[in-house]
Formats: sequence, C-alpha cells, structure tokens
Amino acid sequence: MNYANIKNCDIANGEGVRVTLFVSGCTNHCENCFQPETWDFGYGEPFTAEVEDRLLEMLRPDYINGLTLLGGEPMEPQNQRALLPFLRRVRAELPQKTIWAFSGFTWDFSLTGEGFILLSAVTYGCSSVFLKRFSAKDDPVMLSGAQFVMGGLILIVIGLAGGGRAVPTSAGALVLLTYMAFLSAAAYSLWGVILKYNPVSRIAVFSFLTPVFGFILSCLFLEDSAASAGLRSVIALILICIGIYIVNRAPQE
Repeated sequence: MNYANIKNCDIANGEGVRVTLFVSGCTNHCENCFQPETWDFGYGEPFTAEVEDRLLEMLRPDYINGLTLLGGEPMEPQNQRALLPFLRRVRAELPQKTIWAFSGFTWDFSLTGEGFILLSAVTYGCSSVFLKRFSAKDDPVMLSGAQFVMGGLILIVIGLAGGGRAVPTSAGALVLLTYMAFLSAAAYSLWGVILKYNPVSRIAVFSFLTPVFGFILSCLFLEDSAASAGLRSVIALILICIGIYIVNRAPQE
C-alpha cells in the first residue's frame, strides 16, 4: 500500500486532536472528490514498517485523541492488507486511542453489487432443481454441455457489445482459459450426475463448502485473507458445517 500524506495534530477530521493518514488508491471515483490524485494506488510513498512506527509515536502523546483514516479509500481490499495489521497494532499498543475511517462505501443495496450476488444465488438454486428434473430423462453431461454452450454464447455477445474481445491476448491466457473451461465443465458435469441420483436438498447444501475451502486456502496462500481470519469468520465456518450436518443427518427412528 502507498500513502498520500500524514497529518499530525489534525483538528479537521474527527473529534479532538488526531493523527490522520491519507492512503492511496480508490475505485469509487466519487464525483467532486476533493483529492482525485489519490485514486491511483501507486500515488505517494510506500507504507512501510518505519512509517507504522512513526505513526505510533505520533499517537502516543496524551493530547492526541486518536487516528483517522482518509484517502483514497481505506476500505479498498488492496489497502486493507496493510491497514488491518497496523490497526490491530494500534489497538494493542494504544487501546485508549479512537480510530476513525472515512469511506465512500455505504451499506446501501446495490443492484450491481449485492443484487448480482442475490441473483447468482437464486439462479444457482433454480439450475440445481431444473437439472435434477431434466436429468431424469436426459444425460446430465449433455445437459451441462448445452448450458455451457448457450451461456457462453450469450456472455460472448454481451462482452463484444460492451467493447470486449473473445481472442486471448497471449499463449498463457489461452492456456488459463482452456484450463478454467475444462475445470468448470468437468466439475459441473459431475455435479449434474450426482444430482440425478440424489435428493437436491442433500446435495445442493454441499455448495456451501465452496466458501469454506476458499477461506482456508486463501488464509494459507493469500496475505489479505489471512488477516481476516477473525472470530466472525470462524463462527461463519462453524455455522456452515452445522447446516450441512443438519441437512444430511440420518433421520431418527
């Protein structure tokens, strides 16, 4: 992460006298932003361990009420990789200091954000039910292939209409695209075969293992996800596992 500026003894960005950190990088690009130069993630200076130490020393005096985060966008996932460990350090060493963050993100429902997630969940559930019904008379592998072909053609048309292109730009991109196509086709075909011979409710619940394995693997291999392995994430994983057990447990006689 880079940062654009640091202000000591700031009285304009929160209660009391504060230390303010302006991070670099923002994808919101809000209209009338007062410092659009900080939209660039490469703007400013690197946020190093020495900078963290300097901020902590600025925060130590009794007349400093706390830390304020501005930007740029402190809530950008790319910035959280550096900010979360630093904020945990602030909380551990200076628990009496308050921490404020000004963000362009909101809790409002967004059609292109939460809306698409909801739409994806609904269509996924419908596809499992229809695949179960149609596979009673037809080969689930052929059904999966038909879905991929029709869905792929629709997405290609939408992409071309939006100014994209369907030709890989390099040999590596072609290999990655082929690998992803094979992986998706094989996994979904196997999913269709399993659905054909088992109840939908007992099988579809295993799709919730996707975020479980995603969480575990990202904690092992990605620094940003490892920082988010907090109590709430562990509770969410436990609840998912309990749900899978409840749905699949043998009925009591």
